Amino acid sequence: MEGGDGDRYRAEARGALEDPSTATDQQRRPSSPARFCSGEPAGLTTTQQSRLALLKKMFPSLSDWPSDVLLAESIGSLSTAHGNLEARSGRDYRPTLDTRLSHNFKDLASKELTIPEGKDNLVDKLHGGRFLPGPLCSLTAVWMEARKHVPERGLTQYAHYDVKTVGLGNRVSSKAWACLHDPGSVDLTINLFLNPTTAAGSSRSAAREDSAPEGLENFKMALSVARVAQQMVTPWNFSITTIQLFLETTKFGQRQFANQKEHVLQLAAFVNDSFLTNAKNWQLGQPFMDVAALTSQWAVITAGRPGGSTPTKKFQQWGEKRKRSPSPQRKQQYKSGGEAAGRGGVCIRYNEDRCPNPADNCSFRGTRLRHVCNVSLPGGKRCERRHPRSQHR
Repeated sequence: MEGGDGDRYRAEARGALEDPSTATDQQRRPSSPARFCSGEPAGLTTTQQSRLALLKKMFPSLSDWPSDVLLAESIGSLSTAHGNLEARSGRDYRPTLDTRLSHNFKDLASKELTIPEGKDNLVDKLHGGRFLPGPLCSLTAVWMEARKHVPERGLTQYAHYDVKTVGLGNRVSSKAWACLHDPGSVDLTINLFLNPTTAAGSSRSAAREDSAPEGLENFKMALSVARVAQQMVTPWNFSITTIQLFLETTKFGQRQFANQKEHVLQLAAFVNDSFLTNAKNWQLGQPFMDVAALTSQWAVITAGRPGGSTPTKKFQQWGEKRKRSPSPQRKQQYKSGGEAAGRGGVCIRYNEDRCPNPADNCSFRGTRLRHVCNVSLPGGKRCERRHPRSQHR
């Protein structure tokens, strides 16, 4: 590079690295003047050459800058310089966050990492691979890849995960920890994650295994505990997370199940069936249930419910008395004396302890009514003594 061109490019670099909005009083200088020494570096390593090629691809307006300047400056400084040069040239190109994220995804092929060997004992020695970002591929593909690495009987079982930091306390039983280490376990149920203080029984573990969730809030908490515990044991496993998010979108079936008792029992059955299906899918080498599979299963249990896929007759609340249509005999009684009149002019309201009229002046729509007992006796007769039905002996 000629001396004149080098000086010109270095002067341009100084001006581009300078933020026009804050450099009115004092020019911003690089941390080390040695970065702008004349001439190219004597030699670049393979890593430096790869980084240099990537930087020139990311910031095309800086491709003429000296290599030592591009390698010495941070990505943030180079991005600012690139934006300033584009703005001065009239193009004013400042990539948005979405654009940067898209570019980062396209550059994954050139950023392939080699994981070095190391030691990891799960406690005080953690391998650096644990701190890499999560995978960007399909989560079901991760599930299928995990089957190649997880032993047939599951991972070695532990129960010493740090649950206190996240506030789980003793919400996870030993059996729950054991089941979570084996994605193919058919013994995993939502009952294993219930709050032991709300489960009835003498034995804490037995109470949680045998009892059903009491109340919607307790069920929601149990599902959250199961999700967090699963992520602690197998960070790549998002099967319970998918179930929880699906129920969140359906608002936990509050539109389909109006009654609290049946509501929670149906939700628990749905979750347990999903756990069992995922366990069988793991054993058969199939992906875990995604949103589409959960939607099909949800449609089955909500069929016939209000707001379900195939509504039928009106849903009857628990404890609600079914209204019966009056018999022809009762209809004739209503015609003769209204709702207060029974057979032979006996006051029905009197026998139900709700008649406001005295015995000698009780009538309804012109029909005089008698205050006598209307209990039926053998032979088709009635008591007709002067006491209400409730006092009949």
